[in-house]
Amino acid sequence: MITYYIRLLTYEQACQLISYMRDLIDDATEYCHITVGGVSLTTTDGHQIIALEYLTDTDWRWEMTSKHPTQVTDEIVQQLKDDNIIQSN
Repeated sequence: MITYYIRLLTYEQACQLISYMRDLIDDATEYCHITVGGVSLTTTDGHQIIALEYLTDTDWRWEMTSKHPTQVTDEIVQQLKDDNIIQSN
């Protein structure tokens, strides 16, 4: 099992993905739920591929990674600060 994080733009998209995946995964060992900034999917590689195929067939903006969405956001903000694009107080 591995945990993937899917960053999505809307709560509705997260609910649609979770609904789709819950019909496929084994509730005893696999998980798909909303987390801060997206969806957490703990599953096998086979189900991860199904999630990728589902997301690819949508017109949504999304990103699947092994990093939690808040960590990705923190890294983006830090890079913007390092590049002097934004300033912190």
